[in-house]
Amino acid sequence: LDKSVFDTSFDDTADTDLAIGEEVTYEIAVIIPDGNTTAVTLTDILPTAPDGVLQYVSSEVISIGSDITGAGLPAIGAAGVNAGATTTFSFGDLVNAFDVNTDPDDANDQIVVQLTAVLIDDPSSVSGDVLTNTSTLDYTDGNGNAAETSDTADVTVVEPSLDIDKTVAPTDAAAGDVVTY
Repeated sequence: LDKSVFDTSFDDTADTDLAIGEEVTYEIAVIIPDGNTTAVTLTDILPTAPDGVLQYVSSEVISIGSDITGAGLPAIGAAGVNAGATTTFSFGDLVNAFDVNTDPDDANDQIVVQLTAVLIDDPSSVSGDVLTNTSTLDYTDGNGNAAETSDTADVTVVEPSLDIDKTVAPTDAAAGDVVTY
């Protein structure tokens, strides 16, 4: 399982900084080992108060590796099932064709999903707070053992810093003179 911040929606924030009202898109690569993996379920949990509030916007399956098959496999573009801060993708029982490629970045062995959320204007969303989004993959391995793996990606809440600049003209004035600010 490999999770990262894929994109944010404001050009004025940097990298993983997130402003109120800004959307963040997470990308989650589910790496399926060669052979049979059953009861594959990906669960994503967004941070909520008191740590800051990210609200679900959308989710979808982006790609399915060409070596992966399964009767319960959703179509590319299919959305996960959302319930509040939790989004679930059920992939069912999967078969990943045996090949000689052991590279974990092999796109043929991955299911990639994206999830988009927005930072809500909530008192718990405070500048400097780090919000951790967690994805967990539950499955049964080829030996029949229940297994779980997870990964996280962080964003940092930022808020604008406002400065006031006031000038007066003229700078030297006597009583009764008109000045402009």
